Amino acid sequence: PWYLKAAPASNPGSDAVWSDPYLDAALNGIVITNSAPVYGKAGNLYGVVAQDIQLTRISDIIANIRVGQSGYAFLIDRDRRLIAMPEAGYSDLGIDPATTPLGNELKPESVSTSAAALNDIILQMTSGNSGFSEISLNDTQRFVVYRNVEGVDFSLAIIVPAEEMLVKALEARQQLERENINVLVLSV
Repeated sequence: PWYLKAAPASNPGSDAVWSDPYLDAALNGIVITNSAPVYGKAGNLYGVVAQDIQLTRISDIIANIRVGQSGYAFLIDRDRRLIAMPEAGYSDLGIDPATTPLGNELKPESVSTSAAALNDIILQMTSGNSGFSEISLNDTQRFVVYRNVEGVDFSLAIIVPAEEMLVKALEARQQLERENINVLVLSV
């Protein structure tokens, strides 16, 4: 598929192109392929040069993102395939890692009913949109921010309990009030 995607029929601009992520048995992990056509001086196609890029390191980095105490990130491609999902995400979203491992499509029915609101966000993510939403997951209000990753048609989402983010804002507000009182006392 990576050869055909780079060939003239599919790639009239002769650009370097990216494959969809796939599970590579030889490399034991999720891989994407970057391929480009190679032409001779007369414009004849000699072939396609390609490089495989393991997504294991990217998956590890995404899976280790922590926001607040229990916030986490996950990464999908435009076809809803999971590129990175931490254990906390699998648990929080009620997804069984055995039936939806990395590289597989995150189907709407894979997400637990308590996390069904996330399916609308995933639709936005796969459409290449960026945004911010507040949803309820497992009876907890969560902030979800998502953004398209240019060049590879991936989308990154970060989910964090609203309370954890609001606590920091409340602490800052209380500090500001204390400082205002201190300034007032000093002025008097």
